[in-house]
Formats: sequence, structure tokens, C-alpha cells
Amino acid sequence: GYPNGTFKPESTITRAEAATIIARALGITKTKNSTFTDVKSTHFAYDAIAAVAEKGIITGREASKFSPDGKLTRAEMATILKRAYNLTGTTVLPFKDVPSTHWAYEAIQTVYQNQLTGGYPDNTFKPNNSITRAEFATFLTKILQKK
Repeated sequence: GYPNGTFKPESTITRAEAATIIARALGITKTKNSTFTDVKSTHFAYDAIAAVAEKGIITGREASKFSPDGKLTRAEMATILKRAYNLTGTTVLPFKDVPSTHWAYEAIQTVYQNQLTGGYPDNTFKPNNSITRAEFATFLTKILQKK
């Protein structure tokens, strides 16, 4: 949540917020400083970003840039959850908007196989759409209930 006590479920979640939530959920901390040039040591999520990057859970969007204020996409979410929780398994996807050439195809297969997502009623996954805080919380809740 936010300092004022709100959660803002319909707001999109940033990559920094996702890093913070995942680091806390996994109980991981950094042992090295971040090498991302766009994350200052004073950033609220600096330690979490360094921790998830160090573990290979969330990588940068570019070679030396994390894009902490960038909106997290559904494809990135699938990839993060697969890496963070060592999810395995693949299956045929019913999503007409996720071709086998999509960079996150295997991660989306895995979260679908693990029943963490069902996609949308029109048989889409919308991999490039930003994910809301409520959606991220739902995915994380589902995975934590399975563990």
C-alpha cells in the first residue's frame, strides 16, 4: 500500500513496486549494489531492485536500465513469477494474441499450466498490457496459496 493507507487496486503497478513486493514475499535481500544507471541509491526500491536483479528474477529492460517507474506488463509478470517461484510446465495456450514467437511465450505457458491465469473471455492474454495492482496481488495470492 501507500503511506496514506490506500492500496489503489486499479492503478497500474510499476516495476519498482513489483520488485519490492517480490523481494518481500521471498524474503530476499541484496548482497551487492545495483548496477542499473537509472536507479539511484536513494530510490525507495533500490534494495529490492538490487535483490531481485541479483537473483535473476527481474532483469533490466535495457542493458544498464531497470526502468523502475515503467509500468509492469502482463508478459513481464508471467516471467517474474516463473523465475521467482521456479515454476515449471508448459501447455498449449488458448490465447490468440500470444504467438509462439513472443519473447514471454514459455513463461505465459507456465503460468497458464500452473493455473495462475485464465486470460480474458475473448481468448486473449494481452501480454503487452500494463497490469494493475489488483491483478498483481491476485496472481501473487494464487501462487502463495499453491506453495
